[in-house]
Amino acid sequence: MNYKTASKSKISEIYEKIKNLKKEKLFLIEDVKTLEIAIDYKLKPIAILLTEDILKDHRELLNSSDLIKDKIFIVSEKTIKKLKQVKTNPGIIALFKKKKSKPLSQKNQLYIALDRVQDPGNVGTILRSAISFNIGKVLLSKGCASVFNPKVVRGSMGAAFIQNTEDNLDLKETLEKLKNSGYKLFFTSSNSGKRADDIEISGPAVFVFGNESKGISKEIESLGGSWIKIPTKNRFDSLNVAVAASIIMYEIFKREKK
Repeated sequence: MNYKTASKSKISEIYEKIKNLKKEKLFLIEDVKTLEIAIDYKLKPIAILLTEDILKDHRELLNSSDLIKDKIFIVSEKTIKKLKQVKTNPGIIALFKKKKSKPLSQKNQLYIALDRVQDPGNVGTILRSAISFNIGKVLLSKGCASVFNPKVVRGSMGAAFIQNTEDNLDLKETLEKLKNSGYKLFFTSSNSGKRADDIEISGPAVFVFGNESKGISKEIESLGGSWIKIPTKNRFDSLNVAVAASIIMYEIFKREKK
């Protein structure tokens, strides 16, 4: 299959969209593996720009889906350098539209909530664990690294556009509504509360994880919830938030499997 060379107007259009990823709810993909995941999940792209070298090395992948064939354009390495948002880009700029989030549920669901988690790597890892451990939805407060941040997309290995998410939330208001509809709130701490491997979950619940240095905000704490911790042998410092979230998600997953 022959692909068209991207026009100057097409490149300008993509450039403008990249500047407004969050506003337009677009995911930017800059590596082959994440692009492969997007194709496997049958996501329809806005556009895929790539160099001749990438086309030559991955023609079979690019020819594997009818959803993308009319969205692929050839560009120069110079254009990739202009558009890329991460340092190590092999020659790909792909834009995909976010699927519509599923609404918050009053059924037996398990959610994760992030309160001002700012590091894109942490958010990406949490999303990757959430999809692996069958979390119903990830709620991100205002001040969190956006799910549309290219570093979050890459760190999540594509989970950012697969996992059900809702971001830029007034988290206190959202959690208050969930609590009033029957959800139990669990707050995570490095040194107080019930052991995570001892908690009992008998209905819908939200597990809240706080900012990397400040933890969970006082306004979120004021909603009232059960505190849980991950026991460690030697306390050097609190666990990284993505590590802690992944451990607790695994504990939840183990209970679901029993």
